[in-house]
Parts: sequence; structure tokens; C-alpha cells
Amino acid sequence: MRAKALLAAIMLALFAPVAMAETMVTPPYPAKPAWKLITDKGNAQAHIREWIPAGQSENNILDILTEQTFFTIKNGNPAAMIANIAQGAQSACDSLRVNGPKRATENGYPVAYAQIYCGHQKGTPFDVTIFIKAIGGREALYVVQREFHRATQGGPAGVVSFDRPEDAKALLADQSAADKYLASAVRLNAK
Repeated sequence: MRAKALLAAIMLALFAPVAMAETMVTPPYPAKPAWKLITDKGNAQAHIREWIPAGQSENNILDILTEQTFFTIKNGNPAAMIANIAQGAQSACDSLRVNGPKRATENGYPVAYAQIYCGHQKGTPFDVTIFIKAIGGREALYVVQREFHRATQGGPAGVVSFDRPEDAKALLADQSAADKYLASAVRLNAK
């Protein structure tokens, strides 16, 4: 009788659902010198980490990478989160253009990706471009965004003019790197 009880206990342990922990992977931003961490704080509801280029100061941020974890939003809809962020940007910008959210699945998790172009962020001298990826995990909703802050040009959101071709090429290279980073490096892994 004991052998049967022991065998039953082993079988239950082997075939019982296992709680899978998930891990957000946000590798260092691909830049030299390495970006510096300026924020790393959280509580039971949320956590935020922010990085800026080594040569920039917190008083004059032109580029920033932000990772947010919302522990209270389990199995959340990443496209809805991005739509909410874009909706909030409407009141913060003189003009706005949004590409996305584009939905996909990565490592079994729903993801969404978008580009938000803010023509003159109110209260600042900047146009802001945000490349954003959201991932709906079972334990939290994760959002990673790469922002570019540039002097306001006064035109439609997302339209930038340059006096020098090399400046246009540099911005396109920076945006391409951000797009590639979010699409392929930022991910959620099951443990």
C-alpha cells in the first residue's frame, strides 16, 4: 500500500502543472560607450529602469531607454497598452503620428510594437520619437521604449529636415539600430 501511495505521489509531482517564472531580457543598449543606468526602482505594483548615453546628463536627456514592468497587469494586452500610451501622447504633443501597434507572438507571449512621433512635446523644446515594444507576460506586462528627443522643427510629427546629409544618415542609423534592438534583443523568456 505504501509503495502505491509513494508511486502516486511521484506521478502527481511529475505531471502536475509547474509554475513557470518568466524573465524580461533587456540587454545593454548597443552603443559605445555603454549607456548608464539612471533609474532602478519599483514596488509590488511596478518597476522602472532607465538608461541614457554616457555623455548625457539627467538634466538634458536627448536619448533614453526605459523598461517598465507592471506586476498588476497579468496576461495583459500589449497592443492595448501601446494604444493607451499613444492616446496619452495626443494631449502631450502639438501633432502626433503613430505607426502600429503591430501584433505578434514571441516565445509564446503576445507582443506589440509601434512607433510614436510627437511633433513638439508641450512644455519642452523637443520633438519626440518613441519606438516601443510591449510584451504580455503571465506574471506582468512589460514595456520597453527607446526615445529620441530632438529640437522642435515645427513641421508635422515625424517629419525631420536636415541641412547636412550626414545628419540625416546618422538619425536613420540610430533609428534603425533602435528598431533592430527592440525587435530582436528585447524579449521575455520562460525560466
